[in-house]
Amino acid sequence: MNKMKLKLSEIIFDAEVYPRINKDDEKINLYRQAIDLLPPIIISKNKKLIDGYHRLIAYRLEQKKEIEAEVLDITEDHDIYLEALERNSSHGMQLNLAEKKRAAIALYEKYRFTQKKIAKILSVTHQSISNYIADIIKIKKEERARMILDLYLKCYPLNEIGKLLKKAGHSDLKTSQIDEITRDSEILAKFCKIGMTSPQHSNAWKQFILDKNQIKFKGQLPKEVVQNIIYYYTEPRDIVIDPMAGSGITGVVCKEMGRRYKLYDINPILEEIEQIDILKGIPKLKINKLADLIFFDPWYFSLLKNDYPSSKFTESYDSFLESIKKATKNCPPVLKKGGRLVLLMKPMREKLYEGRWLPSSRDSSILIEKNGFELIQEISAPLSFHETFSPQQVKEAEERKVLLNIVNHILVFRKM
Repeated sequence: MNKMKLKLSEIIFDAEVYPRINKDDEKINLYRQAIDLLPPIIISKNKKLIDGYHRLIAYRLEQKKEIEAEVLDITEDHDIYLEALERNSSHGMQLNLAEKKRAAIALYEKYRFTQKKIAKILSVTHQSISNYIADIIKIKKEERARMILDLYLKCYPLNEIGKLLKKAGHSDLKTSQIDEITRDSEILAKFCKIGMTSPQHSNAWKQFILDKNQIKFKGQLPKEVVQNIIYYYTEPRDIVIDPMAGSGITGVVCKEMGRRYKLYDINPILEEIEQIDILKGIPKLKINKLADLIFFDPWYFSLLKNDYPSSKFTESYDSFLESIKKATKNCPPVLKKGGRLVLLMKPMREKLYEGRWLPSSRDSSILIEKNGFELIQEISAPLSFHETFSPQQVKEAEERKVLLNIVNHILVFRKM
């Protein structure tokens, strides 16, 4: 086994040979706190990830360029998959029950392993494997439906979904059959939470705090903010585009609430986020449909300026406004008539305690309306005071007799 440092961009994540279904945001946050103490990830000779997905995401979030990796002398997908299963089943953060069931079926049907060998690989009892296999038809049907819905919500075309199903070992389905499954309301309700238990009831929202399990990310939005936006301005199966996706929280919410989504960012940290620069345009969707809602939270002039990639959004207030104008001008070609454009906007001072007031909501609204949109709603969604400011900042504000700013607006526009 060789050790080497590799660029993060060189590591290949292949979902077909990696046994995990979902990421654990809380685990990623813990890894970020001990980033310099983490063991190397494990990769194959052809640089496919075998073990260490959460470590890889943690490195991306910490904006590291390289990561230490142990390289195994294997290149075949069969060997990579088996190695990944063993390493993720016997130590560290083990596979959950759904992931082990999924792997057991693959090993039994695709690789023709005995139940005894499967039990050993997955570190479960022989009886557990017997139970998985006994219910294999039901589990496979459910797994297939889950995969179809997942790809459908990510805006994959039906023919591509069919190809990926076949690659994953599922029986051939006609495009019409896949389409029927995506339209099945019972399947959508089974895997998604269509509604909300406690939405906001006015245009003055409470101070939301970050969910403890959310990936901690510069400028991160509380999950409940996104949930309320998606709840009020879309319906199940509507299409949402987030061209400045950051940590991908919009995708998390859309998947949970049964909305289709497409995520973009200039510096993606997740595989499902495609790299684009919103100032250069937004690609048309492969499914040949227009979005029902475009939502994004832009970088604000001087706020967290050093934490974002160099951009016209952060050069000056004038360049910020010019960027808003250009970015929203790129939205109509991919948004349906009557569709919603939702932006988060933070009016603020030039500096924390002093400087001129920058009325970004007002100034941006004027520019956006010139791009063919009508402002239909303005929502107050104040930032969490205690998550935004440190005790030292609060103390200094008191000494200066300055009000700290938690004003935050959600601007909702309709495409004319």
